[in-house]
Amino acid sequence: MNTVVESSGPYLYPCSIEYSLICAGIIFIMWRNVGKVGDRNQKDKQWAAKMKANRLGVDCSNSSRGLFLGIFLLVAVVINIIAFFVMIRIKSRSGDAVMVEHLSEIICYVMTAVAVIIAFYKMQPLGFRSQREVDLEQTLLVIGLFGIFVFSLLSITAASFSQSKIASLLIIISSVLRMFQASLQTLFILNTLRRFAETKSHEQGKPGREFVTFLLVANIALWGINTFEVQQTEANPIQMKFYGLLPWTIFTHVSSPLAIFFRFHSTVCLANIWKHAWKRRVGRI
Repeated sequence: MNTVVESSGPYLYPCSIEYSLICAGIIFIMWRNVGKVGDRNQKDKQWAAKMKANRLGVDCSNSSRGLFLGIFLLVAVVINIIAFFVMIRIKSRSGDAVMVEHLSEIICYVMTAVAVIIAFYKMQPLGFRSQREVDLEQTLLVIGLFGIFVFSLLSITAASFSQSKIASLLIIISSVLRMFQASLQTLFILNTLRRFAETKSHEQGKPGREFVTFLLVANIALWGINTFEVQQTEANPIQMKFYGLLPWTIFTHVSSPLAIFFRFHSTVCLANIWKHAWKRRVGRI
């Protein structure tokens, strides 16, 4: 049992940090709303509308191709993770394992960034609610983005002073793409959470839904890469050599859980967009 606990510890502690972040956010909302007095009839209407929106019913139209492409990427990432763990245990192949990890990250970030741009373009005709306030989901997403930037900037700094040209170049490219893709996706989610179907053609055609479906599954794949590969000490030999074992361990324990949380929470936000963005509001044509 001691061996099991030690080997599973690095994968479980980010979950405890994610749990604490979510609990802190929920408790903050409770604290903010304690003592507020509102209109009873208005509350009843809001509760009825919320219950109607949360009824069990899934419309999977216009999402099959994005789902299949996302599953293909997810399977490829699972194979890559298995290959990484096999090679990282062999000293002579550890360098190859790190290169495979960075190459897989680069491919994933390029694919998801292109999907975000296309989805952004296709969903522009939808209606936009400019009055909506920034809520807990969006705040938590920005907090997770901070972890992405911290980890990436620290990796770029270490790679800039490394003597290994190929490995350093891969680290810099993957880190820059990580920040670019995460920033682009955050803007997309913050914008699209306010979107809704303005006409019947929007509701039936569901423009951009296939790409949202792909991004939803792709973020699960990126969550797996960040959980099982990126935070591993063996996967960051250049950073560990530059900063030292203890400082780099502290840096990863601060930034990696936030980066992992970003992918987890992005999946939740994209699921909300997938379910609600193509529904018409009452009174719309």
